Amino acid sequence: MSNSNRIPFCFEFENAYLTSRFSGKIVSCTEGGKGALVANADKADVWETIVPEPQPDGTVAFRCKFSNLYISVVAGTDRLVPAVPWIDVWEKFRAFRCDSGDDSVFVLQSCKNDKFVRVYVNSDPAYLVADCGEPDSWEQFRFHPIHDGAKHVLAHGDVQLLVDCGGSGVKIRRIVQGALSSHTQRFRPISLEDFYTCLGDVAEVNNPSAHPHVAGIAISICGEYDYVNEEVLGCWAYPFLVGNLSDKLKVRFGCGNVRIVNDGDAHSLALKSYYRQKGLPSESAINLSLGTAVGFGILDWNGELLHTCRGHNWEVGCWQCETTASRKDQYWALGSQGLKALEEQYGSPNAYIYYGQRLCHFFGRDLVPIFHPKIIGLSGGIVAAHYKDIEAGIQRECEERRYRTSGGPLEGVDIYLSSEEDSVMRGLANLLDRDSHSGLSGIVNTTKVAVKHITGHLRKLVFKSEGVDNVPLRDRTDWEKAVPENRPCALFAVHAGQAICAEDGGNAQLVANREKALGSWETFIIIKNGDGSFSLKSAANDKYVSACPFPDSRIIALGPKVDAWEIFDLKEVSGKKGVFTLWSRNAQKFVSVDETQGNALVANRDVADEWEEFRIFCV
Repeated sequence: MSNSNRIPFCFEFENAYLTSRFSGKIVSCTEGGKGALVANADKADVWETIVPEPQPDGTVAFRCKFSNLYISVVAGTDRLVPAVPWIDVWEKFRAFRCDSGDDSVFVLQSCKNDKFVRVYVNSDPAYLVADCGEPDSWEQFRFHPIHDGAKHVLAHGDVQLLVDCGGSGVKIRRIVQGALSSHTQRFRPISLEDFYTCLGDVAEVNNPSAHPHVAGIAISICGEYDYVNEEVLGCWAYPFLVGNLSDKLKVRFGCGNVRIVNDGDAHSLALKSYYRQKGLPSESAINLSLGTAVGFGILDWNGELLHTCRGHNWEVGCWQCETTASRKDQYWALGSQGLKALEEQYGSPNAYIYYGQRLCHFFGRDLVPIFHPKIIGLSGGIVAAHYKDIEAGIQRECEERRYRTSGGPLEGVDIYLSSEEDSVMRGLANLLDRDSHSGLSGIVNTTKVAVKHITGHLRKLVFKSEGVDNVPLRDRTDWEKAVPENRPCALFAVHAGQAICAEDGGNAQLVANREKALGSWETFIIIKNGDGSFSLKSAANDKYVSACPFPDSRIIALGPKVDAWEIFDLKEVSGKKGVFTLWSRNAQKFVSVDETQGNALVANRDVADEWEEFRIFCV
């Protein structure tokens, strides 16, 4: 039969599972959603959930819900495998109804080889292959949609976890059968395995009487996240979370629905939830989460998260404050350390009022002129604890500077302060499409500030990109943007998995031997020199890191100033975002972690491999 005589099959539901009409078995994506499709399951779970995506040309592509990969016809074997994150001709199929009297039965034809998909019953397991010329009962499948309208259907005993990895600790709440627990459990994990244990304890996965299934995990991190490649690029409080955390959690807990966002994005999603609750229209908005870390998230005019830097979340820590504060870094001045300095100098409540004025500086000179939001939201631990005094500071600055007048920077901009302590949990619940849980009563006591006027003493860091000045945000794929200049940083050896330490207060050789960067011995300041090279200053003794020629080019912080021994080149490793090599210009060698010397650092390698690779994190 020619295709012109066949009736197209229409997929009207987002999630579904498929069964073989011949065997009655459910089609499953093996190996955690990355292996071949087989028809051998008796029960539909996350590995069996498939998302049909109709294409403009009338074809359809199928995405495995667990791995988020599209099902492709593999050349040579013609097996169906979730293999790629994109859609090309190998991932497109034609779907036709069968003349069986059952509207849910259909056949699939590969657009690449024009062959129909069948269940290869002579194999064990029964693979799905696209190698049949004319369809018969072996090539017929039944479509079973999920009808309840929710993207993730929770069965009895299913648990979802909301995880806030903030600077002050990891906070976890769980959702059981759609109800959010009122109790927030707090942890301070010291390793990835410890992090797994914390999640498992809250989910009660080790409880033999409960036997729950973890159906969803939403995580907020204080760091940088690559939304395109689903990779944690930096997490200053918990560096062991760096990498493809999503895949690790899927494998560990058998959970196909793992969502990760930056803390600023999580708080922005909470703002989006507030829109819904109050019936407000979606408008462009920026949310700052203010606590031990400073998060930054943007919503576009449709209320969706905006990531224009090639899928990375926004980073505002590089902005510098024109202020009398002892540290000019925006992440410090607007975070808990800057607030603590104000408390020590002015006491309560004046410190929080001055802090509110400092926020106004940032709004007027950077935030609004660059992004032109209609709404600015403030949330996080600092705001929840002191929102009334912070509001007073914003009001004072607005009234004094008259920036609310016609043409002023905050004309038509509304500001919201949230006093909800766990607003990040609201954002994470929104991420899992569950923002109406009984445990989330709304952004309570939210104060809308009637902004009168604002000025500021902040200036934005001016980047130079492709010869153009005054570019406020550079493409995050430029590796130099990922090097945090003039900020306290920690260096982690990739192969050893340890933080670099200037032992004996900086008087001994640098060595990779710390699980976490907790003090001045593990803290360095990266300084960019005028010729494009870099130097490192140890916070332990305020001296520059040198590649000493004798003996054996050991790396030690003993330079009182930048000279030839203290000059290095930082280069990002090709294909490894956020991973750098350190090249000593004086020694003309790569810096390496020498396992034979107890992971001491030396500049003696001609070729860079894993032992010569480092990650850099702000502390």
